[in-house]
Amino acid sequence: MKKILVAYVTKNMNSGINKYLYNVVDNIKKIYKNVEFDFLTSDEDENLKKHIENIGGKLYKISSLKNPIKRYNEIKEIIKKNNYDIIYINISESFNISTALAAKKEKVQRVVIHSHASGPSGKNNVIRFVRTLLNFLFKKIISSCGTVFLGCSKNAGVWM
Repeated sequence: MKKILVAYVTKNMNSGINKYLYNVVDNIKKIYKNVEFDFLTSDEDENLKKHIENIGGKLYKISSLKNPIKRYNEIKEIIKKNNYDIIYINISESFNISTALAAKKEKVQRVVIHSHASGPSGKNNVIRFVRTLLNFLFKKIISSCGTVFLGCSKNAGVWM
C-alpha cells in the first residue's frame, strides 16, 4: 500500500483547488488500487472530514500559516507517524513551506511541489509587495525540499 499525503484542502467543498485535488485522487485510484490518500487542512469542518473519509482517507487539522513553527511541528509529527511514500504539495507561494520542510526533515523519498499561481495574491499593493518579497526569499529553500516540480503553467513554475 502506497501512502500519499496531500496538502492542502479547504472547507469550501466546491473550491477549484478541492475539485482539482479530488479529480487527481480519483484518477490515480482508477489506475492504482493500492493507494491511500490523507489530506492536510487548516480549516476543517464536518462535511470536509466526511468527504475525505468517504474516499478512504484521513483529514488532519493543522495550524494556519499565522503560526508557522507550530504548523511545521504538527506536519512533521503527522509525517513521522504515518510513514508516507509521497507528499504532494499544492501551493501558490513558496513561503507556504512548512510541509516541504517537514517532508525533507523526515526524509520522504518523493516530494511533489505543484505551483498554482504566477504571482502574488491580494488586491492591496503593500500585501502584494510583501508576498512577492517572501516568495523570492523562500524560493531557493523550497526548491531544495522537492523532488518533482510542477506548475499549472510555465509562469507558475517560474514564480515558485
